[in-house]
Amino acid sequence: MGVTIATVVSRTHSKTSFSEARYRSLRRISLAISARPKSSRRFVAPANAKTAQAPEGVESTGNVENEQVAVLQWDDSGEPEAVFKQLPGVLGTEVGYTGGENDQPSYQSVCSGDGHTEALRIRYDPNEVSYEQLLDKFWSLHNPSARYDVQYKSAIWPQNEEQAAIASAAVAAKEEASNLPIFTDLQKPKEFYAAEWYHQNYKFKNKIRLAMLGTYIFLSYMPSGSIPGKTVLEQILAVLIFTSYIPQLLSVFEKFF
Repeated sequence: MGVTIATVVSRTHSKTSFSEARYRSLRRISLAISARPKSSRRFVAPANAKTAQAPEGVESTGNVENEQVAVLQWDDSGEPEAVFKQLPGVLGTEVGYTGGENDQPSYQSVCSGDGHTEALRIRYDPNEVSYEQLLDKFWSLHNPSARYDVQYKSAIWPQNEEQAAIASAAVAAKEEASNLPIFTDLQKPKEFYAAEWYHQNYKFKNKIRLAMLGTYIFLSYMPSGSIPGKTVLEQILAVLIFTSYIPQLLSVFEKFF
């Protein structure tokens, strides 16, 4: 990035540093955040977090003072959970849905266009990794100058006034550096709904599924008796592959229940 986010932030705290549209967007987000109860502006792990059962895909790391949350979304490429977990200071990630009005979203409803966007919720320790660093990684994972549909659009949901200012400055810096329009939406925070358990770390799980399928195909081409226990191993792999697809198969019928 030609202009660092930190440099732009120091130059963009006044209204004149943003385009009028960006300023109005930031102002709306800031007002919306300010109107929320203070208890909901910052996520702090509960005192019993060490013993609490963490959701699938979210690590239970205990109580971290001033723990914060970032909510981001970009296209459907890569392995977002794995990428952010590699950053020091990231405590956990969770895939979910946000931005819409449906209070019972599912993967099927989001695919059908219920107004929600698939998003990644990132828990992080601001003493080890900054919000600016999370946004730097966010920009590196996709092309924000490309338009996407609502389900996979590039979007940022700042969770407090500080994040809103940093995010707006980051968008302005990206536009200046690339000399291209940036279609990343800055949106006021809304309820985040955790995705189904089988969607957590989905692409990692899919790699395991494909590895099992590849092994099964390989064994099927091997002569009978060439590998000890070949038949039993094929049967085990067939059961594992089939059962791994059951949640997705059942989700097709969610709308009928």
